[in-house]
Amino acid sequence: MCDVLLSVIGCWLQDGYVFHVVIGCIHEIALSKAQILPDGRVKPCSSEAVSEVEYQLVTLPRLTSLLHGCVIATRIIIVIIIMLVKMMIITIIIIIVVIIVTIIIMFLTIPAADSLTLLLFDYSSSSE
Repeated sequence: MCDVLLSVIGCWLQDGYVFHVVIGCIHEIALSKAQILPDGRVKPCSSEAVSEVEYQLVTLPRLTSLLHGCVIATRIIIVIIIMLVKMMIITIIIIIVVIIVTIIIMFLTIPAADSLTLLLFDYSSSSE
């Protein structure tokens, strides 16, 4: 079984992000998991080193990108919720304004109290 080559290029900080660059060949993992027997057959085998390299080259980048995607999706959902709440508040304000304008129009179209009294007085005097 051959050793798996894994090179760490470096680690640096830029714009608040930490970059850790690891270079390796995924095909080496598959080759390291196979053992060729003397009769030419290939026997699968595994070791701790191969599992660690597979974790570094395959599993860890997938988890990192999954977490990054979840963070972005969460931010998008929060922005959508904030927009919906703002739209609901604006809708509620518009409904309140319409109700207030309707009440004002109703009060402006109702005759004054003196006119009602005169109308009632006229009706009561004409019936006698």
